[in-house]
Amino acid sequence: MSSYQPTFTLSSDILELVVAISEQVEHLSAATEAGAKLASVQPTIQNVTSSLALEGSSLSDVQVSAIAAGARVTAPARQILAASNALDGYAQMAAWQPQQSDALLQAHRILMQGLSHCAGEYRSGSVGTMGGGEASHVGPAASEVPHLMGRLFNWLAHSDGHHPLVSSAVFHYELAYVRPFTDGNGRLARLWHTRLLQQWQPLFSLLSLSRRLHQHREDYCQAICQDTTHRDATSFIRFMLEMIQQTLLSEQSLQVTPQASPHVSRDISGQMVSQGEDSALSSAAPQVSFSTTPQATPQVILHVTPQVEKLITVLEGQQSREELQTTLGLTDRKSFRQRYLKPALEAGLIEMTRPEKPQSCLQAYRLTYGAKARLAELKMDG
Repeated sequence: MSSYQPTFTLSSDILELVVAISEQVEHLSAATEAGAKLASVQPTIQNVTSSLALEGSSLSDVQVSAIAAGARVTAPARQILAASNALDGYAQMAAWQPQQSDALLQAHRILMQGLSHCAGEYRSGSVGTMGGGEASHVGPAASEVPHLMGRLFNWLAHSDGHHPLVSSAVFHYELAYVRPFTDGNGRLARLWHTRLLQQWQPLFSLLSLSRRLHQHREDYCQAICQDTTHRDATSFIRFMLEMIQQTLLSEQSLQVTPQASPHVSRDISGQMVSQGEDSALSSAAPQVSFSTTPQATPQVILHVTPQVEKLITVLEGQQSREELQTTLGLTDRKSFRQRYLKPALEAGLIEMTRPEKPQSCLQAYRLTYGAKARLAELKMDG
């Protein structure tokens, strides 16, 4: 039993989230074992793109897909190398024992090869997180890092009393607090969180958790930084569980059993190439079907109503309901909600910027990855 215990409180809402997520995972795992497919397209690509974007990368999913395929990409050389390293890291992730510090050092060596002069080594100097022109968090002294990481791994190896959903979030938080490396701490923390969840349930290999974190970037940064003074992981645990639950709910809303359908493939440019005739639109809500042809990653065909198609076509950045109605030239608020907004939300084509406060006067909407794929398809067809 580890003598070191990170500070956090298992509140009733956290325990309820753990139970709810466990049930969601069980449901989705059973469905995938029965042959169903998940909505996520190329989760590794999405995780790499989003995790690096959280650290300032401007690469898109299309560019990261091209890098994975060995194609030429026009982008800053350092960003291309970071993406290539991250792709290697995610490819090797399943072989690492996440309770061992040597595995973490190996992962950092892969992620930061050619990007840091001390890749795979704990830092020897000071590091800090900048915010508003000032250091918002300064990591512990470099001399303390080996000891702090050693006791953290010892706690992780003996944390059987805590659910993996909790212990993985605690490790993520503690790693971000200690900042054991000169650079790459954030991307490594997100990868290790995924690896710990994957060790618990292989289903997490098929989910794009970093994409969700990038969509809630400000909340993520606030959650991981707000308790550094008292070093309490409670708020961060709650936040990560909410992000995991939202990711799973998104999958459940689009997850279906495979059926015979027109084949859709994606080339490395990110465009969707259709073969065969589209099925007729049979209802107001968008429908999702999957090809039964074996492929490297699940592929989707989205059928949407003309109203939803118009909505995702005009939505740029983040826009409020009023702005969208004005852009579309619509005056009936109820009709807009029923025919445009609600179906698009239910299909996972748009999402709220403040999902925790649906009725907020500051509520706005933005496109999801699925909508961007749909727009790429429309551009190709046009």
